[in-house]
Amino acid sequence: MNKDDNDQIERYLHKQLEGIELRKFEDRLEKDEALRKRVKLERELTEAISDKSDFNIFKKLVVEISADYFNGKSFNSFNPLKIAASIALLISASWVIWTISKPSTPDEIYNEFFEPYVIQTTPRGLIEDSDLYMLGTIHYRDMEYDSAISKFEKLLIETPDDYRAQLMLGISHFALKNFDAAETVLLQLVNDPNHLFQDQARWYLGLLYLTDEDEGNDGKAKEYFEGIGEKGLRDKLKSIY
Repeated sequence: MNKDDNDQIERYLHKQLEGIELRKFEDRLEKDEALRKRVKLERELTEAISDKSDFNIFKKLVVEISADYFNGKSFNSFNPLKIAASIALLISASWVIWTISKPSTPDEIYNEFFEPYVIQTTPRGLIEDSDLYMLGTIHYRDMEYDSAISKFEKLLIETPDDYRAQLMLGISHFALKNFDAAETVLLQLVNDPNHLFQDQARWYLGLLYLTDEDEGNDGKAKEYFEGIGEKGLRDKLKSIY
């Protein structure tokens, strides 16, 4: 991860990327798992620690020390106070991260783990008005979930077996915390073996049951999580249980 990547991630999280630069970065996000993980981590740190916190000072010091190293300065020439301050602030920041690493309330779990399923999109200007699927994916990508729901619902009247559209419809309802509507769609996917989105449907359905503030559904969440086979999703579960 180079300095340009760090700069782009920070601008992306602060909604400062626009136009072609934004599309190129989102295309990279779809293809680069390491970049997605880095963006997720940076987003979590930004939310967990305020702009005026010690973590930002620590981050600045680490960048300075890294720059010194790559500019060829010897270790003896490093400022020992700078290094000591970085270590102290790292310990402080690590403690903060550790204390929030196991979210427990429905809102904490939702904020920590809900993120839309990443899909491939086409530039908006190249899409015809009749292409409900692509229009829906554009709205979905731009987090315009009400508009995405409208497009996907119309599409599914015409092609009810479009499983990708069903998944994005369920996730769009979940993003708006329309829990009943999301549950209906995701249950249909989980109970239909004729598609490749079983793990994703189980993940979002289980997450929904943990975040809908109905404690009676927590057992259902575990039931659907247990059926997940994808390693990446199973690894996420370790942060919940």
